Amino acid sequence: MKLNDTYIVRISDEDENGNGIARINNFVVFVSHALKDEELLIKITNINKRFANAKIIKIILASKKRCEVKCGSYEKCGACSFLHTHIDTEKKLKLKKINELFNLNVENILINNEYYYRNKATFHVKNNTIGYYSEKTNEIIEFSNCLILDYRINAIYNYFKSSNLNKINEIIVRVTNEEIMIIIKGNLNIY
Repeated sequence: MKLNDTYIVRISDEDENGNGIARINNFVVFVSHALKDEELLIKITNINKRFANAKIIKIILASKKRCEVKCGSYEKCGACSFLHTHIDTEKKLKLKKINELFNLNVENILINNEYYYRNKATFHVKNNTIGYYSEKTNEIIEFSNCLILDYRINAIYNYFKSSNLNKINEIIVRVTNEEIMIIIKGNLNIY
């Protein structure tokens, strides 16, 4: 197995990070945005001692759990992992992980909204560009509306996107029902 090799695989399982799990010659391969029972043409993007990572080149046989992704940045952005599947699938995978981690037998978790639920975001800034890091890189991915962020965080992001960010490295935004907190990190000379 080498970088950029392509394979046709069948996904045997899923993890809580939105990856499908396949095996090539008994070697574990995590495939971004893949679902159990899918047949895919994949490309190897990273190889470690115990596993490899891959991305989907073509979906040969899609899972019934796959849905249309409504975000144009999803394939590049590293901010979320489950827009390719229904909310019920995401809940089951997260619930399975919670039960494994804490040795519980919880049967349901409450997720009220499929979109616009995240109340905290960390935006990275480089060369006056603000956004999320692309998955497993330091490349900044800009967007106009993140489907998982609270509306107020999207508005704050768009405000900063049109601002001069030369001396800023990172902006963290957290919202509650009544408050908004913004932390700006950088080389700021206020005095």
